Amino acid sequence: MLYGDCRGFTLLELLLALALGLLVMSMMVLLTGSMTRAYECQQINTELQYTARMCHQVMREDLKEAAAIQVLENGSKIKLLSCKGESIYYYVQNNQLYQQGKAKVPVAENIRSVYFQELAPGLYLLSIRGEIRGQGYALSGAVFTWLSPGGVSGLDAFARN
Repeated sequence: MLYGDCRGFTLLELLLALALGLLVMSMMVLLTGSMTRAYECQQINTELQYTARMCHQVMREDLKEAAAIQVLENGSKIKLLSCKGESIYYYVQNNQLYQQGKAKVPVAENIRSVYFQELAPGLYLLSIRGEIRGQGYALSGAVFTWLSPGGVSGLDAFARN
């Protein structure tokens, strides 16, 4: 029999094409895995930023409206006295930020710590640190609790750590 007139690929050409296809497919799988991990990290970072900013805003509003403020436990807990004479506490327990007045209410989860410091009369530093699966985010801001001479209250200065 004569094989000279047959058209087609040799076994070597088919094996090379198969190996090249497998190489391209394995690169695509690795790239997809890498992109998935990057997406998950970005999603965690976004969630942490949102949570820290929301907590900061809630506590900032309560600080501004408080009749009296007392920093407790080396800055890890704060006691606010409302105009009605009610006590409100903010603290972290089991990676959750709690507000405790008449009832204990969770404000946010994945909060690792809060720090309060009185910088000057009526001026407080509020720092919040969150963490999810080893990825952390910190938000700090100064809160003025009185009406400033310029007529602007609650001027905030944010600094991302």
